[in-house]
Amino acid sequence: MRKRDRFSKLPLPPGSFGIPVIGETVQLVLRDKDFYDERIRRYGDIFKTSILGINVIRVIGAENIRTILNGENLIVTSTWPKSTQKLLGAGSLAMSSGVEHQKRRHVIMRAFTNDALSEYVPTIQEVVCQYISSWCGETTIVAFVEFRRMTFEIACKVLLGLNITHEKRDNITEIFETFTANLFSLPYNIPGLGFHKGLEARKKLLEMIRESLLMRNSYEFSADFHDAMSKLLEIEGRNQLTRREIEDSVLELMFAGHGTLTSAIFSLIVQLSKHPHIVEKLATELSEHNLLSDDNVLLDYETINKCHYAKNVVKEVLRIAPPVGAGYRKVIRTFSINGYQIPKGWSVAYSIRETHQKSKHLRSMEEFDPDRWGQCQTGQRFSYVPFGGSKNRGCIGKELAKLEILIFVVELIRTSTWKIVNGLPKIKYLPTPHPATKMLMTFWRKGN
Repeated sequence: MRKRDRFSKLPLPPGSFGIPVIGETVQLVLRDKDFYDERIRRYGDIFKTSILGINVIRVIGAENIRTILNGENLIVTSTWPKSTQKLLGAGSLAMSSGVEHQKRRHVIMRAFTNDALSEYVPTIQEVVCQYISSWCGETTIVAFVEFRRMTFEIACKVLLGLNITHEKRDNITEIFETFTANLFSLPYNIPGLGFHKGLEARKKLLEMIRESLLMRNSYEFSADFHDAMSKLLEIEGRNQLTRREIEDSVLELMFAGHGTLTSAIFSLIVQLSKHPHIVEKLATELSEHNLLSDDNVLLDYETINKCHYAKNVVKEVLRIAPPVGAGYRKVIRTFSINGYQIPKGWSVAYSIRETHQKSKHLRSMEEFDPDRWGQCQTGQRFSYVPFGGSKNRGCIGKELAKLEILIFVVELIRTSTWKIVNGLPKIKYLPTPHPATKMLMTFWRKGN
């Protein structure tokens, strides 16, 4: 087990490594968010631990995050567990670095320009409307399952341009869940273990992506259908991505966007259910933009972006329940934080969730208050980092994610009312915020 840097006189942060190889992994899995809460109470805003056999120092606070992210490629670099590296693939953006990373990021960003996002709006609205309408036709639904189905269908259509039947959707969703559930696993390719299951799921998902690629050469694919893969295939010349890079990039985007979007929509529903006055304020804003006048209103990118209160609601959801709880980096040069050494070769995790909760720049952090974003806030950059906060390593699809949540908010308020039948759920936070038990909901079409 790698210890402290003997060339530094500073001590390691307080904490425990747990047992050899496994470290404190079992405690984390069993205790979820309480694992971190207990260590924060005991050790403060910086402590050491060992997860999946990796020495990790976890830090909290905007200034600490600033030190880490401003030190990109100087004191830290991007890191992923071996299992994640293999499952996401060498062609993914996350696994590239240096000039190669800059090139891929620049190319992939073409799928997330304002013009591209504008083209995705009708597709996202269509899927969201179909699901809300189907929920209104049911007595009750298992909410998180339905949110997951909806977000996966959005991902298939917006990223791949792939229309799938409900039967095929459920099968592929199950495969995708197996893939994501084992991204962070012990990297032993032994039948029955998580990593092996993840590799098998990856093979099947790549077959689906290749099917979408083949559709470009068949009569089934419409040139009028706009999706991210089409944007990447349009690129020619020296910036052109290889087929493997496109396949791995799309798989990576699905991983980054599907589970996090499902979690954000769940958190949104919980907060709106707790705060009916916010629902009323949303309805008032939509009325001001003539979005309540007709059930068949076609949304457009410009009008959606005028809904500033709705955008603040989305921003507040991502503050109070960020889908990703922390960001990880590998230390390439020993540095210090708060009088402790952060040794070369270790991993450092900057906490997103706890930093949001403890920010000195935002008032009444425990309250769900979208109005806070209507005021001038100072020092926000590293106090609010739901998408990572790094210039070079921040979430490339963050504007698409915010757009998808925003369209869901608009359609939800425009067309339906709802109730959580079995009460507000207890929340588990790993790997993303989700209900600890089934959350049953009933939806009604407005006016019925």
